Amino acid sequence: MSLLLCIDSSADICSVVLSKSKQIIAARNSAEQYAHAEILTVFIADILNEASLSIEQIDAIVYSAGPGSYTGLRIGASVCKGLCYAHNIPFISISTLKAMSSAFIKQHYHSNALYIPVIDARRADIYYSIFTASLEPIKQEQAISLTPNSFISYTTNPVYFFGNATQKCKDTIDNTNCYFHVFQHQASDLIDLADEMLQQKEFTDIVYFEPNYLKAWQGKAKKNKKLQL
Repeated sequence: MSLLLCIDSSADICSVVLSKSKQIIAARNSAEQYAHAEILTVFIADILNEASLSIEQIDAIVYSAGPGSYTGLRIGASVCKGLCYAHNIPFISISTLKAMSSAFIKQHYHSNALYIPVIDARRADIYYSIFTASLEPIKQEQAISLTPNSFISYTTNPVYFFGNATQKCKDTIDNTNCYFHVFQHQASDLIDLADEMLQQKEFTDIVYFEPNYLKAWQGKAKKNKKLQL
């Protein structure tokens, strides 16, 4: 039996799932923007109460490690590190793009297809990676500016695009061998991979862990106003 607390704060949706032997026993999610810092710890407390469990009974805390929202990733990583350190709980970090692919391939398996999870990175940019149907990586996580020919070399095979940047890809790429599915990644995507990693004791060192931001944070600089005399 494995009890996993899975957290995804890498996108607009903040989600927390408690699973027991790969089955979801409690879950919370919210699409409220800019609220991750306020609701994440509340969600964790709520689902533990619902399941009548204490945090010390959790076998591992699992985190969707990015790429994604810089602020969301930073908030989630801080919460995970704090809980793991304070309660001596093993920590498992998983690429958000790999977790997305694991969940999507279960629903849309085709042996000769390629799978491209895509996350919106603002403007014409996306985060992506490429996997085979057996979840073998063809291309590691990258950030690119999308063009009509961005993936043309892969379209001899059926190619599935999925994620919150799907519409952006569909509007840009015109190829009959490409298929586009809207797919919102969430904490439940982590369960299958995390359960395997728990059995193999593939834990992440919380001291050195940093989310996979891929792109540097870009804040909006304030314009200097000239003194009016």
